[in-house]
Amino acid sequence: MSCQKREKKIPSDFGDYFNIKAKGTVKKGIYVFCGVVAKEIEYEYRVGKWIFEDNNVKIAEGEYEVVINKEENLGGCEYSYYLSTINLDKWKFWNKRGELIEPTEKHIDLIKSKELKHRVNF
Repeated sequence: MSCQKREKKIPSDFGDYFNIKAKGTVKKGIYVFCGVVAKEIEYEYRVGKWIFEDNNVKIAEGEYEVVINKEENLGGCEYSYYLSTINLDKWKFWNKRGELIEPTEKHIDLIKSKELKHRVNF
């Protein structure tokens, strides 16, 4: 598995948030999907500390936890892959004035990992 720092602009579908950047580390992994023909699937997942900013103002900071997700009923055999999860106790959220706030559903959706990108290698 490889590891890389990533800074990514997030699309502006978060209501009040228009210019959001996510900074942190992603790791790459591979699992074998057994379907009719076995295929290697590459994917990425978030690890460690991440910071989310809106116009250079920090609006969220926390740490992703990684778990092993096991699939048993897809493709004819079981396989496992790493999955980023969030524990809200390990996250802090701020409004645009820099005041600590309780997260709304928008905030939680913002930090949910959308990095899992599957690519099939034949």
